[in-house]
Amino acid sequence: MKNAASLKDLPGLVKEDAVDLEGIYVESLRQRPRSNRQGMFHPSNIGSCGLRNVYEFTSAEALTTLEPADLEIFDLGHAIHDVVQSRMDNLQPGCPTGFTYTFQREVAFDAETDELFHNYGIGGTTDGVLTFSDASGVQRAVLEVKSINSSGFKDLTAPKPDHLMQATLYAYRFDCPIIYLWYYCKDNSQRMVYARLFNRAVFDAAIARYDGWLEHVHAGTLPPREESWYLCPRCEYRETCRPPSLAKARGSADLTALRNKKL
Repeated sequence: MKNAASLKDLPGLVKEDAVDLEGIYVESLRQRPRSNRQGMFHPSNIGSCGLRNVYEFTSAEALTTLEPADLEIFDLGHAIHDVVQSRMDNLQPGCPTGFTYTFQREVAFDAETDELFHNYGIGGTTDGVLTFSDASGVQRAVLEVKSINSSGFKDLTAPKPDHLMQATLYAYRFDCPIIYLWYYCKDNSQRMVYARLFNRAVFDAAIARYDGWLEHVHAGTLPPREESWYLCPRCEYRETCRPPSLAKARGSADLTALRNKKL
């Protein structure tokens, strides 16, 4: 490393002498351990392929790190969740006169008593449970926040089915009749908020997926692979699964293109 401790060291320095800050940054991301939430199903993955869900439930061998670009996407999503949740912490000033408001963020299930966990192995944490009350009654709701790019945002006309399934599971778990799906556009900070009521048919459809996956778990079999150009390159089980389309791209610029391609 070229010495550059003060302006006195400028003579003889060129910009190429500067330490590769970005390279060190990327390598630090590459070395960050991945948190694999194994041993249970997670409602946030209900839209992922059944094979991935069974791998997760059975604690199959998984990658221990993330690609730096993927990690930054996930970190941005977490940051957006934190922004929305932080604002949800104090909505009282915007409430009508006579309203009382409370918000609990990142509400976890009780492993000792939770029905979904004991019957289906479903874990997960909801983004929030909120309560409005006044002299005439109380409303309780779950909140699920989804970050989305402008391409997907402009096409929204309703909550995405998998997102609604996820939120419906949480609504059942926490006995909330109302669901809010909050979409936040990563590109321009616009939002789209959908209010929905708990729907038994949506809940039953979600449970049917878990029933099917549990049949494979108990039989020691695996469900069919569902290949996705977007999800497969980001999946922590891709080395265990080895989907053919990903294997063809591995070692080429095509794999990088798959990882970087936007929805």
